[in-house]
Amino acid sequence: STMKSEIGILYLSDFNRKSLGKMLKSSGLEFHHLIDCQAYVYLWKNHPLAKEASIRFEQLEKYPCLSFEQGDNSSFYLAEEILSTNEYPQVIKANDRATMLNLMIGLNGYTLCSGIICEELNGSDYCAVLLEGEETMTIGYLKRKGAALSPLGQKYLEELEKLLTADQTPQQLLEASAQAAALANQAIQAEAERREECRNMGTTLVSAISYDGGVVVTNVGDSRAYHITEDGITRITKDHSLVESMVDRGDITAEEARRHPSRNLITRALGPDISADCDGYICPMNAGEYLLLCSDGLVNTVTDQEMLFEVIHGDGPDTCLDRLLAIAKRQGAPDNVTAILLMNI
Repeated sequence: STMKSEIGILYLSDFNRKSLGKMLKSSGLEFHHLIDCQAYVYLWKNHPLAKEASIRFEQLEKYPCLSFEQGDNSSFYLAEEILSTNEYPQVIKANDRATMLNLMIGLNGYTLCSGIICEELNGSDYCAVLLEGEETMTIGYLKRKGAALSPLGQKYLEELEKLLTADQTPQQLLEASAQAAALANQAIQAEAERREECRNMGTTLVSAISYDGGVVVTNVGDSRAYHITEDGITRITKDHSLVESMVDRGDITAEEARRHPSRNLITRALGPDISADCDGYICPMNAGEYLLLCSDGLVNTVTDQEMLFEVIHGDGPDTCLDRLLAIAKRQGAPDNVTAILLMNI
């Protein structure tokens, strides 16, 4: 609190929150929340783990953990890297940023961070991958208690908040969705481990995140997404199933797959698989177009043309899902029927 700086940026975690809270109070400083985020692994874009949707701690054991050395007065509570008290097989300390970046490339080193990275500062040769676990970081700024910020300090905070809340590109949304699927997979596995009646449970997934101009879609298993317009219906997703692979090989037709006795056998799911291997799609959408998300209970009992008719030519989009459900029930739907309809307005 010597006022060498008007604003300071730091993070709080379960580990340091109590100690730093006391330290800030005694120093006449106050913490202001900016954003909550999970921990990420920061590494070189050609690192062997750089393409993973998420990374487990045991995957990092054979790579050196890089730690920024802050001098004689450094403390675990003030460490730049979250989880600084964990046991790491290899740790390399450095006291300048350039060395840290060079070690990432030369030794496939890594460090832990918030996932908020700046290409303008460090270039485009690095990336952040979600670290699996429940640890979160609360990022905020410090200022002297009761002190008003200068116009320059206020401008700095305004620009910082813009950066933290900036709209993500469709590709960034795809990456975020894949990371969310990995977390869902982890949560299902944890619940299955905790409860005997949930052992070996799993589920399929289809999800959508909208952006200005369309949606990004993620799927695992045989739940589907359809893009529906006045011109027709297009399936966006590809099933992860036995019959889909048979269709790809030319063994059966798509129509035969709908009634094949093995149509419920899927090759990917959230829960049973250690890693959630999902597919992602970017789907541009114009105003007035629709996105239909549905489980296989609808797909196996209602044809694509029936879906198209009810959405576009039926008695209105507000009740079309009820009509599709009625068709599925009349066809004796043997599985649960779940559907969500989104319209780009």
